[in-house]
Amino acid sequence: LDDGVDRFLYIDGDTMVDGELDSLLASTPPAEGLMAAPDFLNIFMDEVSRGKKRDLAHLEGIGCRAETYFNSGVIYASREAWNDIVPVAMKFMVEHPEHCPASDQSALNHAVRGRVTMLSLRYNYQSEHMMVLDPRRRGIGPTIWHFTGGPKPWNMPGWPWDESFNRYYCAAEMRLHGSTIVT
Repeated sequence: LDDGVDRFLYIDGDTMVDGELDSLLASTPPAEGLMAAPDFLNIFMDEVSRGKKRDLAHLEGIGCRAETYFNSGVIYASREAWNDIVPVAMKFMVEHPEHCPASDQSALNHAVRGRVTMLSLRYNYQSEHMMVLDPRRRGIGPTIWHFTGGPKPWNMPGWPWDESFNRYYCAAEMRLHGSTIVT
C-alpha cells in the first residue's frame, strides 16, 4: 500500500456490497489487530454435528478459540497492524500447512489470536447463515453478502439467492456486452 494509506478495508471477490460502508469506515480499526466478522464455524460451534470434532481440532491446531474465530472475506485493519500480522500468518502457513485447511483464513486466525474485534454480520453475511436465517425476513439488510459456498448468484438465481441478488451481475453483463477485452 502507498505510504499515505493508514488503514484499509479488504473485501473478497465473491461478495456483493449492497449498502453503505461509511459507518464502518468512520470507525478506527484496532492498533494491534483487525476487525472481521465471525465465521459460520464460530456461530455453529455449539451445535451437535458430525464435523464438530474436526472443527475443534482445527481450532486447537491454530491456537484459536471458537468465539474469536473470524471469516477472512472482509477485513478492516490499520496498515501498521497488518504489517505485523502478515509475517506471522505467512510463517505459520509455510511451517504448518496441515493446520491451514482454510489457507489464509486459518493462518490469519492464528496470527491474530486475541486481537480481533468482531464486526457485525451485517458486514459479512456468509452463505452458510442463510440456512438458518434470511435476515430480510426480519427487516435486516446486510451491507456485504458473502457467497462462501454454492450456488453463486451470478451463476443463476436460485435458493437462497433470488433475482434481487443477480441484478448487479445482469447489469454488468448488459453494460459490458460487446466490449473488447484487451489482455
